[in-house]
Amino acid sequence: MKKIITILSILAVAAGCVKEEKMVIQHTVLPASEEETAAKADYYAKLRAYKESDHILSYVFMGRYATLEGASNLNISYTTMEHRFLSLPDSLDIVNLWMGAPTDKEHSEYCWYSNGEPDYQFDYSPQCYADMQYCRKVKGTKFVLHADASHWGQEFDLLNIDDDGEIELDDEGEPVRTHWTLNKNNQASHEAYAEFLYRKCLDYDIDGLDFDYEGWGEKQINWVVNYLAQKMGPNADEDSEGAHLLLIVDYWSNVPPSDCWRNCNYIVRQAYSVQGVYSSNSALTAPGDKNKYIICEQWEQGSPLNFTQGGKRWTEPSVNELGEDLYSMEAYALFCKNGGGKGFGAYYIDNDYKYSVSTKRGTFPTYGYLRNAIRAANPIDE
Repeated sequence: MKKIITILSILAVAAGCVKEEKMVIQHTVLPASEEETAAKADYYAKLRAYKESDHILSYVFMGRYATLEGASNLNISYTTMEHRFLSLPDSLDIVNLWMGAPTDKEHSEYCWYSNGEPDYQFDYSPQCYADMQYCRKVKGTKFVLHADASHWGQEFDLLNIDDDGEIELDDEGEPVRTHWTLNKNNQASHEAYAEFLYRKCLDYDIDGLDFDYEGWGEKQINWVVNYLAQKMGPNADEDSEGAHLLLIVDYWSNVPPSDCWRNCNYIVRQAYSVQGVYSSNSALTAPGDKNKYIICEQWEQGSPLNFTQGGKRWTEPSVNELGEDLYSMEAYALFCKNGGGKGFGAYYIDNDYKYSVSTKRGTFPTYGYLRNAIRAANPIDE
């Protein structure tokens, strides 16, 4: 991976410069002030250009932007920057919306059934949505919807669309919906599920889907990926409304089939070193196209916990090119930088917020280990 030199010092800011990052994270009321955005317009333009350039990607799963799992909805009133998208590193590329996608709509057609009824207000979280859209449009950060591919039985309604692309209405002028339950052996229900999630991405103005492939068989994941391939992802029809959307599959043990590697932008491996009992680069080899291969550490496993020290202590190699002890987050970043993959990251990055890290690469306040790894993967000329 060649050095990213066109951004120069502006990328240094993105990856963790204390002065610039503090300017962003000190906003605690508004998502970001118009004055600050205007004052840093050149910086943000270069940051967005960096995001579109050929570089090693950073990809994280995040949860604390929303209420705790099991809550009645996603809406949250923030009392700390720790839980807000605005506090994430500017240079972060992709966020997996693990707890669900927020919207500013009080009534969403793209909701799941709960206790036998559609929960139209579950995703309503206006402050979270505003933060997300600011990060998307100003910083160029992409947000993808976490999509379950582990079990069946999900219930949802899908609006009927006529041949002209308009929503069908009944005699009383109300939208016509078809009710679906995802069925393991029914291809049509999987394609409806895929269509439902695709439309949700467009309606919520987010950047794509990541199917969590842990439980389904190859047949079922192929049904949804092949259905979506004409609408989104690298092989989408040029005139598709969702041609810009990312199509991703992540996995733990069963490698996604070849149709996924062909039709997805990225394949994310849950490369959990503690659970997998490894600490060597030889365990990270891509099982498919390495230009689509992203490896993510489990940030909350280990003893001591991975997030307290930058991951699991790595043994091969045991130090980085600067002679510092190597831990899995940085090891994954360097593995990709040296040609092994397209990106790196972590599952549940949230706890990294608490850590300020100083290395030979620099000092990185908040999300210190992630910032250091981003810098390791994408070095710059100072």
